[in-house]
Amino acid sequence: MCLHILGQDALKNNFASPSMLQQKPLTSTFISAGCSFRGKIEEQVGTDIHAIQMKDVSEERGLNRDTVVETSLPSKRPPDWLQADDILFIARGSRIFATLYDGTFKTAVASPHFFVIR
Repeated sequence: MCLHILGQDALKNNFASPSMLQQKPLTSTFISAGCSFRGKIEEQVGTDIHAIQMKDVSEERGLNRDTVVETSLPSKRPPDWLQADDILFIARGSRIFATLYDGTFKTAVASPHFFVIR
């Protein structure tokens, strides 16, 4: 059994064809919740830790790198950093969709509104 996801080519071109689908075997897949923050995610420039929030993704365009903020992490526990090809699945709201994370930021976490599928 495989999970079919749209790659970045489909997002850039605003359409999807069967050749743009990527397959990921479910046997090598795990799902985790995004990083937990208490309250609003505050911007702290210069930390080089990026927090991807719901406002930073859209179904049509994927991740908008220009709106992602740098912040500090609320926990002393080491975070589960996002990796290239992680799938960010929106877990709340009326529009349910997922987008592929391409590894743009070296140190990035997803907000708790996402499930991270790896």
